[in-house]
Amino acid sequence: MPSKILQTFQSRLNSFDDDIELVEVLNKNIIANELTDSNSPNVLKRVNKKEFSHLARYGNNEGSRKKIAGHLRTTVYGAYVKDVYEEVTQYMRTLLELVSRSGYDPEKLLGNFSFTVDAKELLKLGSWENICEHVSLAIVRNLERERSTLGLLKNMSDRLNLGIDETIITAALPYLEARHYLVHADGKPDQAYKDKYPTMKMNNGKLDIGYNFVMATREKVRTLVEEYDKAVINKKLLRPEDMQ
Repeated sequence: MPSKILQTFQSRLNSFDDDIELVEVLNKNIIANELTDSNSPNVLKRVNKKEFSHLARYGNNEGSRKKIAGHLRTTVYGAYVKDVYEEVTQYMRTLLELVSRSGYDPEKLLGNFSFTVDAKELLKLGSWENICEHVSLAIVRNLERERSTLGLLKNMSDRLNLGIDETIITAALPYLEARHYLVHADGKPDQAYKDKYPTMKMNNGKLDIGYNFVMATREKVRTLVEEYDKAVINKKLLRPEDMQ
């Protein structure tokens, strides 16, 4: 039986998958001229200058349609990769919180990480649940500051003694680490990334974030999170109320 937080993670990814499929359907219809009015000078049906001044700049031709459809796909695909990364970190953060609530050994949970909490702030937290959430957030933020996705995932596995298969982690890494370059470098990875993942396709110096990339992201990341969830459940680190 999987956890509730895995269910939330899967539900969120399913909604992202809807966006990907919608973009693909729109793209196919645009390229096939299904959304074109042959009697209009505008790129698509129902486009008029008063409502859609930006789209009205494009003429009724194949080049314009490919341009706007391609830009939409690139934007949504990039957002997908970024959102998936955020959902993974949210899953890990909530996982730590729930494990801490279940009474997991604080020394193992914290490891060599320590921080101070002002007395007023502690009182404002008001409950054990809020304290667990606060500590878990601090741990994950500290790990994220190291800017190492591998470090974050391995640390989570070691901290909770999960024994996650490293091949499952490394399979997801190129897709999770792509988020950094999309956010901070316009999709252009540095040489270290290229050397580390030589099979990742490039396009004009940028990562080729196409349909195959997002489908691989979905597969590898789902497998990764499900593996963490299974390991936590097998070790009985969650309370019954945290299960589906």
